[in-house]
Amino acid sequence: MPFDAAAFQADAFQFADAGGEFPAPPRLEIPVRTAILDALVAALQAAALTVRGGPVTVVRARVESVAAEELPLLAVQGSDLAARPGDTLSTVYTLRVTLGCYLSADTEDRTERDAAELHAKVIRALIRPDPVLAPAPLMLADGATEIWLEETGLLVEPASVAETDTPFAMAAIGLSAEVAMPIGNPFLTLP
Repeated sequence: MPFDAAAFQADAFQFADAGGEFPAPPRLEIPVRTAILDALVAALQAAALTVRGGPVTVVRARVESVAAEELPLLAVQGSDLAARPGDTLSTVYTLRVTLGCYLSADTEDRTERDAAELHAKVIRALIRPDPVLAPAPLMLADGATEIWLEETGLLVEPASVAETDTPFAMAAIGLSAEVAMPIGNPFLTLP
């Protein structure tokens, strides 16, 4: 690669204009809602969840139909984001999250049991990864900001025989994710 004198000179002027220091590289800012959902997806993928020995695929914000060959599938979907004053100079954000679990089995009873098993595995993976220790927060991508999760419920909806030939169920696991951020800055800043 040939020497580019103009680029070298531009870099030298930038260095001098910065008081002898190169400016800091730009930092990545992620909205808090996005950061929470990304952390949930990462934690669920890292947990390597299974149902009857088969892997569960974890996706984010799935809205299209789910094909039988994609099952079991767990779709992470954010809902309402609320804000309230926190401790000194902080705002506490609470995000309602729904984890849509799509399952199929040979019988309706087995499908319902699979939904219950996946629910239990998800809650343990997210809220109490080590069953011997106390519940622990998830960490956002900066490695310093904690998300505290609370389970809000489980709803299991079996599909009717008219809808499908194979017993199929959609289970919705409700969560509430809470994180404190500096007042006026609903962004997670990554170096």
